[in-house]
Amino acid sequence: MIKSKSKQVTNRNKSNMPNHHHNDRYGLRINNPRQIRNRPQHGLFKDSTYRRRFRNLEHRSEYLQQIIHDVLHKDKWRIKLIRICVSKSVNKFEEIFPETLTEQFSYVSSGSYAHVYRCKKQQQQQQEPKLESSYTVIDSTTTTTNTNSTNDEPQGPKESDTMKKQTSTNSIIDEQCTHGSTVIKLIDVYSELVIKNFNGTSGRSSVSNYKDAYNEFKISMYLAYLNVGIHQNDKLYKCATFPEVYGTYVANNCIPKYFDNSSKIKQIDYGRLLMKRDNDENGAGAADTTESKQLRSRPSIRELITIKPEIAIIKMEDCGVPIIDILSRLNPLQILSLAKQLLLGFMIAEKVYEFEHRDLHLGNIMVKRCECSILEYFYNDKLITVPSEELQAKVIDTTFSRLKYKSRIYFRNLSNLFNEKDVEKDMEKGNRLSHQDETYRAMASEISNNWTDHYPRSNIIWLTYIMKKFINSRPLRKVTRESSSVRALLQDYVSLLFKTKSMYQFISQIYQKPELNLHVPIVIGSIDRNNV
Repeated sequence: MIKSKSKQVTNRNKSNMPNHHHNDRYGLRINNPRQIRNRPQHGLFKDSTYRRRFRNLEHRSEYLQQIIHDVLHKDKWRIKLIRICVSKSVNKFEEIFPETLTEQFSYVSSGSYAHVYRCKKQQQQQQEPKLESSYTVIDSTTTTTNTNSTNDEPQGPKESDTMKKQTSTNSIIDEQCTHGSTVIKLIDVYSELVIKNFNGTSGRSSVSNYKDAYNEFKISMYLAYLNVGIHQNDKLYKCATFPEVYGTYVANNCIPKYFDNSSKIKQIDYGRLLMKRDNDENGAGAADTTESKQLRSRPSIRELITIKPEIAIIKMEDCGVPIIDILSRLNPLQILSLAKQLLLGFMIAEKVYEFEHRDLHLGNIMVKRCECSILEYFYNDKLITVPSEELQAKVIDTTFSRLKYKSRIYFRNLSNLFNEKDVEKDMEKGNRLSHQDETYRAMASEISNNWTDHYPRSNIIWLTYIMKKFINSRPLRKVTRESSSVRALLQDYVSLLFKTKSMYQFISQIYQKPELNLHVPIVIGSIDRNNV
């Protein structure tokens, strides 16, 4: 009786097992797994139990990889991202950026979320087309007076220190940023739905999903429209503070070998992404016994999921070099001009889009040479000018940014990045926060995890951080009349920023007080409609 009962139980269990020949809940038809052939009989595979267990894991991994592929093609944010691409489809790298004799792809840097390449053209090519704006676009004539137009060489046996420093700064910028070069940003993108189903969370904070890439690209596109000028409520707004965008793409294969340092860029596949943080099947804090080591050495189903992420690509204007690389070589007037350029650019973007950058450290402020002696900005149909001092500031990286266009808000949820408990633990251990980390903390405190809403103070918090970095830079610590004057002026800006609620209010107070508008003055006039 006992024997027959066990057979009945066994048969009943078999009858309740899922039939893999039928469609599952994902709408997939799963065939019988292939038999493992030529499996090496060494190591863990000497034992028949481990061989059967590994075979089951491999079959399950094939099943899950089909599910991942299916979910990817149903991800609505992936579909939206592809729709804003130039080709409206997923392409191979070689199709998007073919190997040619006239272009060289040199590696620039990598961050937590992306890799950056510079595309240098060996010979002069046709200018890149700009994205068309959905706004009413108005081209305005900018002043193009070149302060270096004369060919006369300076007289005297030696150059001045200022001339040497300026020449050195220009050579650094020219070495990195050549005429006609562009920048390519590569972002590994994952499906949030897959990560959420496996981990029970929205995934790790150091990776981007299709929604994040889509929002970042849309923010960059809308900011790029400010370069040519846009109309909002029949008022003209224009600034060149943000890079032009030439196109977006999605690639489905690895970086080609003709990209510099491509072999050093490692992609995290879905299997590695879904692994537990403690990497321990028995849970965190398990005893490191021989048994636990054997368990950890067993092949995991996550280790068998080898699907590589797709790569979201945005091609942009080459904005020069990070200001952190040349700040010590600038003169006081150049620093003051760059500061005012940033303040004006953020005032315009904040007005038009309710824009917040939310990650404005020195690495995200670029500097390039400027042939115009005067830079022009348009705000509410008013012309605003400021001396360039031969340099132009550009703000890059909208990974964390927030922007509103009409009724649509583009943003990234940063709740996982700013955990106050983690900060308190670090402080208890005696780890002092850096100035940049304190700025992140101040911004998170201002926003209070409500990342969709508009908080103009976040821009003020970051610009205050930048002004303090300028104040403590080497050129402004020198004991000269010009350095002391610019340093005192920027200190007044910091004090004023603490009291203001928006960038427009701040710029208005600077313009109304002549003592705050010295050296490289901001001038506000009216638009000459005959030249527009």
